[in-house]
This record gives sequence, structure tokens and C-alpha cells, in this order.
Amino acid sequence: MKILIKLIIRNYNGGPGVNVHYDNKKLFGKIFTTAGPHTIELWIDNFKTPGSLVIEMFNKNMKYDTLLDGKKNIIDDKACYITEVCFGDISLTDELFLFNFIRNNGIVISNNVYMGFNGKFVIDINDNNIHRWYDGLQKYLITNSEQYDYEKFKTEIFGVNKDNFVVKY
Repeated sequence: MKILIKLIIRNYNGGPGVNVHYDNKKLFGKIFTTAGPHTIELWIDNFKTPGSLVIEMFNKNMKYDTLLDGKKNIIDDKACYITEVCFGDISLTDELFLFNFIRNNGIVISNNVYMGFNGKFVIDINDNNIHRWYDGLQKYLITNSEQYDYEKFKTEIFGVNKDNFVVKY
């Protein structure tokens, strides 16, 4: 099976390292030196599920690899942002927020695809049928997503409420 991992790399003070494992087998390892979008393309013969894809970031020193301004806001960073992971014809984008990033110190960060610490982003495929697993993710997103409010959108964007009155700010 072809696996694609799309990342945006931030390389303050040198680039982060990224390892990729599937079921404890290392498939990829590299220290990225250029910032911007990168695609990791992998092929797994005899791909089987259930299993876990682990994207690991390493090579960051928290003392030296984040640039802060005087108010402690991050100006630049050594980090990875995961934008998409594909398993064959299955593309995960918004679904990535359903998985956890586990820092090396054991702290779990949920609902996040920005790897700003050394640690592992884990995609658990907990079904022996990857398409059924993906359908389950889709169903979860649909049933747990906030309802879209078109009236609120019109008011926020166009300054018009449901009775077509202009809302003054």
C-alpha cells in the first residue's frame, strides 16, 4: 500500500527530524533542512490492519529551537505540521484531529496536528478493514461536528441578520 504524509516544516535553528513507523517497523527517517511543504511517500508490501502509523518528531531542543519575542510569543520554531496522511485511496485531513500527539515526557495533546515538541503522532487503525475504519471516522466527524449556522455566517461576514437588516458594528 502506498502511504503519503504531507508536512509543513518549520526549521528555526535547523530542521526537525522525522521518523515514520508502521507497527514498530521503521519506514523513514530524515532531518529536514528546508522549511515549507514536504511529502513523504512510502510503500508497504503486505500492508495489514489493524495497525498503527507513527509519525515521530525528534531533534528539537526546547531551550534553543523556539524563537520568542519579548512577550513570549513564538516568532519562529523548529516543528512539523501534518496536513494530510493518505493510505492508498483514503485521505485523512480533518480526521487527523481525532488522533493524539504524545510528547516524549508522556503528556498527551489532543485535537492538534502541530508537532512543536519531540514526540509521536499516532494513527491507530483499529479495524481489519481500512475502508470500514475510515467510514467510522467519517461517521464520528459528522455526528460530532458543530452544526453550521448560515444565519450566523451571514451576520459575521456580510453584516446582515436573518431579516436582512444591516447590522452596524
